[in-house]
Formats: sequence, C-alpha cells, structure tokens
Amino acid sequence: MDFFRRPPEWIPAGARSYLEGMYWYIFLALLGLVLLLILYFLLKFVKGILGGILAGGGERATGKRIESGLEEDLSEYPLPRPSTGDRQLRIEGVPCRLRLIALAPAGKADEIDEDQIPKMLNQIVPGLGDIFLADKPRVRIWPVQISYEGFAKHFHRNTKKPEEEDEPTPWVIVAGRVKIAKQQVMLGIAALAAKPTTVSRQTYDSHQWATSVKVRVRDV
Repeated sequence: MDFFRRPPEWIPAGARSYLEGMYWYIFLALLGLVLLLILYFLLKFVKGILGGILAGGGERATGKRIESGLEEDLSEYPLPRPSTGDRQLRIEGVPCRLRLIALAPAGKADEIDEDQIPKMLNQIVPGLGDIFLADKPRVRIWPVQISYEGFAKHFHRNTKKPEEEDEPTPWVIVAGRVKIAKQQVMLGIAALAAKPTTVSRQTYDSHQWATSVKVRVRDV
C-alpha cells in the first residue's frame, strides 16, 4: 500500500523528489483519470464492433427492421375520407388512395423542403402532387440514403401492413429513387386500394415511376 502514500523506488530519484507529499496524490488522481478515459473509449470501441456484428446478424437471420424510429403500422391508419376530386391515383393499374409519403435526400447537400412536396410530386408523376393535397397522407422525412435499393428495402421492412406477406392486401407499397431535374430523391408510398390486390410491394428505379404510377381522370 506504500504505492498510494509515496512514489515507489523504481521512479528516478530526481522525479521522486518532485512527487513527494501532496503532489504524489495529484499525480495518482491524474493517472486514474487517464486510465478511466482509456477504459471508456476501449469499451465504446468494443461495443460499436459488437453492435455492428449483432445488427448485421439480426438483419440476415430475422429480417429485423433497420431504420429505428421510422416504423409505420398501417393497421393504425384511419380510412381516407370519400374522394370528391375528379382525379384518381393508380399504381400498377390499381385505383388507390394516398396514405403515406416518405422522402429521403440522396446526398448530404440535398434537403427535403416539406412545403415543396406537392410540386416535387407533380414533377415525378403529373398530378401526383394534386392527389397529395386532396388525400392528405402522412409525411415522413427520412435521413440521407446512399442507395435506392437500400432505401426501398428499409422502407418495405418498416412499413408493416395488417395482412401476411403472402396474402392479398388492399395496401400497395412502392419505393425507389426518382430524379427531379439534377436532384435525386428517394420516395416511398403506401396507398390503400378499395379491395385486396396481389400488387403489394414494388421497388422502382427512376425510369419506372412514369409507367407504373399514374394519375387519371376518374371513371364516371
């Protein structure tokens, strides 16, 4: 226990003379603080490695949702109000109502301005912004995404429909990337059809939106 009272003999005599008395206790306190900091950062580093391994293993083994805090339970969504407009959203030919819009920038320099969403949607699919204003879906702004396949995968995993994946469902869920002028944006949509369909989930590249998602004049 002499180590905690005075400098040990293996410390050079010149240095030992400076560490006598109160200075030795100050030295021990500083040494303890340095050791605690080293231990803290070491544990943080190990935790980060283990967390990454466990997260990756969980994704592969169980299909666990990845984007924490972005889950959507479609069974809790209220039914849309009766439509009074003359336009109708069709996805893969299925008439449906817009219930959820998720947007994510594809680069750190890009930002999503919620006030510009109707204009953006009209640029993606003519009339889609008007459907957005009429149906008043929920809007979610996601963090920056690197790839459209990754965004689509996460959006599908986080958007839970009431039915099993192999059952017909009135929910039509599509996701992918879109190009607006020189800007690239990730877009996810959950729409509700009048009756169950087998369309269910689709992933689009930028050139597929115009042929798969359309706004048409409602049939009389």
